[in-house]
Amino acid sequence: MIFLYLIPKEQLIISRYAKETAERKNHLQALQAERDKAEKDLLALKAEILAVIKGESAFPKDTLAEMIAAQEKKHTELETLCEEASAELERNAELMANVSQLYEELISYADLYDSASFEAKKMIVSQLIRRVDVYRGYQIHVDFNFDLAQYLENSDELAC
Repeated sequence: MIFLYLIPKEQLIISRYAKETAERKNHLQALQAERDKAEKDLLALKAEILAVIKGESAFPKDTLAEMIAAQEKKHTELETLCEEASAELERNAELMANVSQLYEELISYADLYDSASFEAKKMIVSQLIRRVDVYRGYQIHVDFNFDLAQYLENSDELAC
């Protein structure tokens, strides 16, 4: 059986979410770079309007208007994608904070359990375990009051 308090916090929490956070940051940076390029292109097209007015541009005004409309649409879409990616990154950070808090809570239960009397140990276990089912052939199913999977990197570690 895995004893949660024997596994370092960094191994449980940081390693679990580090790769996902890095991927989200890279995705956000790529979107921001693409958005900035689209914005520069849009500004260049808008600057071309003056040349069209003076009659010095190679672009017809209808074509330039279509290009500006398409570039504005692209910029707006990229802006929306950047906002969504940023919000997802913030949600991931909040999730890490919540998991960290739950970890601290479980560790405090483990420390309390080690020094508790038998009656206190029963109360602690009742706070952590919702239900225990025992089947034929000594099979046991335990329902916890928390999700142990969020602490572990993969579900193979759940099999005790």
